[in-house]
Amino acid sequence: MGCQHVASGCAKSFSLQFCFVGARYIVPLLAVERYRKGEASLGKAAKLAGLPVGQTMTILAEFGVESRIEKEDYLQGLHNLAKVW
Repeated sequence: MGCQHVASGCAKSFSLQFCFVGARYIVPLLAVERYRKGEASLGKAAKLAGLPVGQTMTILAEFGVESRIEKEDYLQGLHNLAKVW
């Protein structure tokens, strides 16, 4: 849709806006792919996407990417949370 509008001579601001919106989704998708391939941890994928870890986990689930978090990691996270809360 965006390419057709840009090709048909729409205003430059529209094409830039479209590119910005499109790019906004590319980075989280790259983070999902890196996590799926094992190239990034959950924290690194979240940082790459510029999103909180919880939101990144939701996006991963929406794309059908299984979590690689082990039970021990989860329990350690709960322990760390209890120390600071």
